[in-house]
Amino acid sequence: MTQPSARHDATALAPFVGAVARGPGRGRHLTREEAAQALRLILDGTAAPEAAGALLMVMRYRGENADEIAGFADALASGEDWRQAAPALDWPSYAAGRTRGLPWFLLAAKLVAGAGHRVALHGWNAHRHEIRDALPGLGIPVAETGDALARGSTPAPSPMSRSKPGRPAVTG
Repeated sequence: MTQPSARHDATALAPFVGAVARGPGRGRHLTREEAAQALRLILDGTAAPEAAGALLMVMRYRGENADEIAGFADALASGEDWRQAAPALDWPSYAAGRTRGLPWFLLAAKLVAGAGHRVALHGWNAHRHEIRDALPGLGIPVAETGDALARGSTPAPSPMSRSKPGRPAVTG
Protein backbone atom coordinates (compact mmCIF):
# COMPACT_ATOMS: atom_id res chain seq x y z
CA MET A 1 0.00 0.00 0.00
CA THR A 2 1.37 3.39 -0.94
CA GLN A 3 1.50 6.31 1.43
CA PRO A 4 0.03 9.70 0.50
CA SER A 5 2.54 12.29 -0.66
CA ALA A 6 4.18 14.38 2.06
CA ARG A 7 2.79 17.54 0.46
CA HIS A 8 -0.80 16.35 0.96
CA ASP A 9 -2.65 15.94 4.26
CA ALA A 10 -4.00 12.38 4.42
CA THR A 11 -6.38 13.35 7.24
CA ALA A 12 -7.72 16.66 5.87
CA LEU A 13 -10.97 15.03 4.73
CA ALA A 14 -11.32 12.61 7.65
CA PRO A 15 -14.21 14.48 9.33
CA PHE A 16 -16.17 14.51 6.06
CA VAL A 17 -15.48 10.86 5.22
CA GLY A 18 -16.40 9.96 8.79
CA ALA A 19 -19.73 11.75 8.57
CA VAL A 20 -20.72 10.17 5.27
CA ALA A 21 -19.30 6.66 5.74
CA ARG A 22 -20.41 5.71 9.26
CA GLY A 23 -22.45 2.81 8.00
CA PRO A 24 -26.11 1.93 7.46
CA GLY A 25 -28.40 4.19 9.45
CA ARG A 26 -25.57 6.20 10.99
CA GLY A 27 -24.00 8.07 8.09
CA ARG A 28 -25.40 11.34 6.84
CA HIS A 29 -25.10 13.69 3.92
CA LEU A 30 -22.75 16.65 4.20
CA THR A 31 -24.21 20.08 4.81
CA ARG A 32 -23.73 22.68 2.11
CA GLU A 33 -20.96 24.32 4.15
CA GLU A 34 -19.18 21.01 4.78
CA ALA A 35 -19.31 20.07 1.11
CA ALA A 36 -17.86 23.46 0.11
CA GLN A 37 -15.08 23.13 2.67
CA ALA A 38 -14.26 19.59 1.54
CA LEU A 39 -14.05 20.53 -2.14
CA ARG A 40 -11.86 23.56 -1.36
CA LEU A 41 -9.41 21.19 0.38
CA ILE A 42 -9.43 18.97 -2.71
CA LEU A 43 -9.05 21.80 -5.23
CA ASP A 44 -6.27 23.60 -3.38
CA GLY A 45 -4.25 20.39 -3.11
CA THR A 46 -4.35 20.13 0.67
CA ALA A 47 -6.20 16.81 0.71
CA ALA A 48 -4.37 13.68 -0.40
CA PRO A 49 -5.73 12.26 -3.68
CA GLU A 50 -6.52 9.00 -1.87
CA ALA A 51 -8.63 10.88 0.69
CA ALA A 52 -10.43 12.77 -2.08
CA GLY A 53 -11.16 9.48 -3.81
CA ALA A 54 -12.50 7.96 -0.61
CA LEU A 55 -14.87 10.88 0.01
CA LEU A 56 -16.11 11.14 -3.55
CA MET A 57 -16.66 7.39 -3.89
CA VAL A 58 -18.67 7.08 -0.69
CA MET A 59 -20.71 10.15 -1.66
CA ARG A 60 -21.37 8.57 -5.05
CA TYR A 61 -22.36 5.29 -3.42
CA ARG A 62 -24.86 7.02 -1.12
CA GLY A 63 -26.07 9.37 -3.84
CA GLU A 64 -25.36 13.08 -3.67
CA ASN A 65 -28.02 15.40 -2.35
CA ALA A 66 -28.86 18.99 -3.25
CA ASP A 67 -26.87 20.53 -0.38
CA GLU A 68 -23.73 18.61 -1.35
CA ILE A 69 -23.98 19.63 -5.00
CA ALA A 70 -24.69 23.25 -4.01
CA GLY A 71 -21.70 23.22 -1.65
CA PHE A 72 -19.44 21.93 -4.41
CA ALA A 73 -20.74 24.68 -6.71
CA ASP A 74 -20.07 27.26 -3.97
CA ALA A 75 -16.49 26.03 -3.64
CA LEU A 76 -15.91 26.27 -7.38
CA ALA A 77 -17.52 29.71 -7.58
CA SER A 78 -15.27 31.01 -4.80
CA GLY A 79 -12.11 30.28 -6.78
CA GLU A 80 -10.15 32.98 -8.60
CA ASP A 81 -10.68 31.29 -11.99
CA TRP A 82 -14.45 31.47 -11.60
CA ARG A 83 -14.45 35.06 -10.40
CA GLN A 84 -12.40 36.04 -13.47
CA ALA A 85 -14.66 34.16 -15.89
CA ALA A 86 -17.96 35.26 -14.35
CA PRO A 87 -20.09 32.73 -16.29
CA ALA A 88 -23.82 33.41 -16.54
CA LEU A 89 -24.45 29.65 -16.30
CA ASP A 90 -22.33 27.22 -14.26
CA TRP A 91 -23.05 23.73 -15.65
CA PRO A 92 -21.49 20.69 -13.91
CA SER A 93 -21.07 17.35 -15.67
CA TYR A 94 -19.41 14.85 -13.36
CA ALA A 95 -19.56 11.24 -14.54
CA ALA A 96 -23.28 10.69 -14.02
CA GLY A 97 -23.12 6.91 -14.00
CA ARG A 98 -26.83 6.44 -13.44
CA THR A 99 -27.82 8.31 -16.57
CA ARG A 100 -26.38 6.91 -19.76
CA GLY A 101 -28.34 8.99 -22.27
CA LEU A 102 -26.91 11.08 -25.06
CA PRO A 103 -25.19 14.32 -24.02
CA TRP A 104 -28.00 16.66 -25.06
CA PHE A 105 -26.81 19.13 -22.44
CA LEU A 106 -23.94 20.07 -24.78
CA LEU A 107 -26.42 21.30 -27.39
CA ALA A 108 -28.41 23.12 -24.72
CA ALA A 109 -25.22 24.84 -23.54
CA LYS A 110 -24.47 25.90 -27.12
CA LEU A 111 -27.97 27.42 -27.41
CA VAL A 112 -27.54 29.40 -24.20
CA ALA A 113 -24.10 30.58 -25.34
CA GLY A 114 -25.52 31.44 -28.76
CA ALA A 115 -27.98 33.74 -27.02
CA GLY A 116 -25.02 35.72 -25.68
CA HIS A 117 -24.60 34.20 -22.22
CA ARG A 118 -21.26 32.78 -21.10
CA VAL A 119 -21.59 29.12 -20.11
CA ALA A 120 -19.00 27.27 -18.03
CA LEU A 121 -19.13 23.49 -18.38
CA HIS A 122 -16.99 21.60 -15.91
CA GLY A 123 -16.56 17.97 -15.13
CA TRP A 124 -14.85 14.69 -15.74
CA ASN A 125 -16.24 12.40 -18.39
CA ALA A 126 -13.33 10.23 -19.58
CA HIS A 127 -15.56 7.15 -19.60
CA ARG A 128 -18.17 8.83 -21.80
CA HIS A 129 -16.67 8.71 -25.29
CA GLU A 130 -19.73 10.38 -26.82
CA ILE A 131 -19.09 13.48 -24.70
CA ARG A 132 -15.34 13.51 -25.29
CA ASP A 133 -15.80 12.96 -29.03
CA ALA A 134 -18.52 15.61 -29.40
CA LEU A 135 -16.62 18.58 -27.94
CA PRO A 136 -14.36 19.40 -30.90
CA GLY A 137 -17.16 18.99 -33.44
CA LEU A 138 -19.37 21.33 -31.44
CA GLY A 139 -16.57 23.87 -31.07
CA ILE A 140 -16.59 23.68 -27.27
CA PRO A 141 -13.12 24.59 -25.97
CA VAL A 142 -11.62 23.62 -22.64
CA ALA A 143 -9.94 26.29 -20.54
CA GLU A 144 -6.75 24.90 -19.03
CA THR A 145 -5.83 28.08 -17.13
CA GLY A 146 -7.65 30.83 -15.29
CA ASP A 147 -6.60 33.30 -17.96
CA ALA A 148 -8.05 31.13 -20.74
CA LEU A 149 -11.22 30.74 -18.72
CA ALA A 150 -11.57 34.50 -18.34
CA ARG A 151 -11.01 34.99 -22.10
CA GLY A 152 -13.62 32.33 -22.84
CA SER A 153 -11.48 30.45 -25.33
CA THR A 154 -8.38 28.30 -25.63
CA PRO A 155 -6.08 27.72 -28.59
CA ALA A 156 -7.56 24.28 -29.36
CA PRO A 157 -10.51 22.23 -28.12
CA SER A 158 -9.67 19.30 -25.85
CA PRO A 159 -11.77 16.76 -23.93
CA MET A 160 -13.18 17.71 -20.54
CA SER A 161 -11.34 14.75 -19.04
CA ARG A 162 -8.00 16.50 -19.70
CA SER A 163 -8.99 19.52 -17.71
CA LYS A 164 -8.15 19.76 -14.05
CA PRO A 165 -10.99 19.81 -11.49
CA GLY A 166 -12.59 23.20 -11.63
CA ARG A 167 -11.14 23.97 -15.08
CA PRO A 168 -14.26 24.14 -17.20
CA ALA A 169 -14.95 24.39 -20.85
CA VAL A 170 -16.28 27.85 -21.56
CA THR A 171 -18.42 28.76 -24.48
CA GLY A 172 -20.08 32.01 -25.40
